[in-house]
Amino acid sequence: EYDLYHTKNTYQPTVGDLVFFDNDLNGVSDHVGIVVEVDNKLHTIEGNAGNGVYEKKYEFSNESILGYAKLPENPNKDNNKHKTYSYTKSNKIT
Repeated sequence: EYDLYHTKNTYQPTVGDLVFFDNDLNGVSDHVGIVVEVDNKLHTIEGNAGNGVYEKKYEFSNESILGYAKLPENPNKDNNKHKTYSYTKSNKIT
């Protein structure tokens, strides 16, 4: 209904997208990250990566990338009372 998921060869990711990985190359996603920057590489924030939360960089051709999800805008974002988090280049979530 929402057309959220896109395979890696059919979509150019943007900041805020989810990226799905298949680290054991069996065709099933086993890890996810958040896209934080797109230039000549894909920059992600990932948890559960070496017992921490880290920024990682990937070539777009990386074989473990399965695809991306573009999340819809929150229709209630002006009324959102949830705590927000910010990311800094120091690789820490605050």
